Amino acid sequence: MPSKSHKIFNALLYQVGWFACMIIANPIYGAIAMLVMIALHLSFVKERVKEFVFIIVAASMGYGLDIALSKMAYLDLTIKTSGTYYLLILWILFSTTLRSSMSVVLTKRKWAVLLGLSAPWAYWVGQNLGRVHYTEPFILSMSLHALLWALLMCFLYYFNDKLFGHHEKL
Repeated sequence: MPSKSHKIFNALLYQVGWFACMIIANPIYGAIAMLVMIALHLSFVKERVKEFVFIIVAASMGYGLDIALSKMAYLDLTIKTSGTYYLLILWILFSTTLRSSMSVVLTKRKWAVLLGLSAPWAYWVGQNLGRVHYTEPFILSMSLHALLWALLMCFLYYFNDKLFGHHEKL
């Protein structure tokens, strides 16, 4: 089980990476934060290989979901940037929180669904910062994103169970 200090440090480092990608808008700073966060995060966990696999699967699926929404023209991810590197960095950073500072999400399926349904509000903040943009009709784009996020979080809930064999021992 991650210690309270690890969870706090994990959450703070995620915020540093988020700040680097969304406010400073420099993926190099975000990548540095991501590499530091992964190294430190993995130094705290017992089953490093499984944790790394979980991070890669969660980040790949989340990034893929957002890219698919972008390709279907529900979400514009390239506002003020030439690519989506910042989003991949954010997904990797976010994936390190799922079994640490946000581990409650993987303890009960209802928390996974609630995170999924509420997560697009973070993208709305990103929209207000000019980094992403939900296309019109806004409510449809955001609702679809929320539904897909909820399904992804449920998948990660079950994937965590299969990979680690438990929910309560996070």
